[in-house]
Amino acid sequence: MKSVPQKEVAEQAVEYRWEVPAGLLHPDLPYRVLEGPPLLLKIKPLQKSQVAKVAGMEGDGVELHLKGDLTVEYPCDRCLKPAPETLSLDYQVRLLPQHLWENLSFEAREGEVDGWEYLPYDGESIPLMEVLLIPVLLALPSKHLCRPDCKGLCPTCGHDLNEGPCGCEDQEVDPRWEALLRLKPALQGGEEGKGADSKKDPRGPR
Repeated sequence: MKSVPQKEVAEQAVEYRWEVPAGLLHPDLPYRVLEGPPLLLKIKPLQKSQVAKVAGMEGDGVELHLKGDLTVEYPCDRCLKPAPETLSLDYQVRLLPQHLWENLSFEAREGEVDGWEYLPYDGESIPLMEVLLIPVLLALPSKHLCRPDCKGLCPTCGHDLNEGPCGCEDQEVDPRWEALLRLKPALQGGEEGKGADSKKDPRGPR
C-alpha cells in the first residue's frame, strides 16, 4: 500500500498496520526500505472548523500519525557500500488539498500557528510514501557507517581498504614533508662533494 483513498477516511478515523513496500523510498534518492515489522498508521479527518482556522475557508483535510521502526539501506559514508540503518519514527502531520494549502501563510505551514505542520495533497488519495520520506530524512544519523571500524576508500585509487591494502600508502608523501624531500638531492650532493674533498692530498698538488 502506497496511498490511502480519501473516501476511506472521509467520515471517521482509521488505523492500519502498514507494511511499507520494500524498495527505493524515492526514485531520486539512495534510500531503500528493507522488509520489517509494520508501522502504526493512524489517519483521521479534520473538522471543517480546524481547516478554516488556518486556511481561511472550510474544507477537507486529514491528520496523519506514523509510528514504529523502519530499516533503511543506503551507502556507508566511508566506503559507499549499502548498509542498513534502523530508524525510530514518530511523526504527525496534517494534509490539506492543494488549493487550501496555498492559502496558508508560511508560519501556518511550518506549524507556528497551531503547532501542526501542513503538507499539500491532491484531495483524492493520501500519498503515504511521500509523507514517509519526511520523517525518514529527519531521523537519519549524522554519520552512517557499515561498521564502526570501516576504513573507507583509498583517496588515490578508490580501493576499498576493508578488503586489504592497495599499496598507495607506501607511495603517498605527507605534504608537510614535501619541502624537505625536495632538498634531499641537494643535501646528498653536498655530502658526496665533501667525501671527494676529504680524499685529496692535504699537502696540495705537487
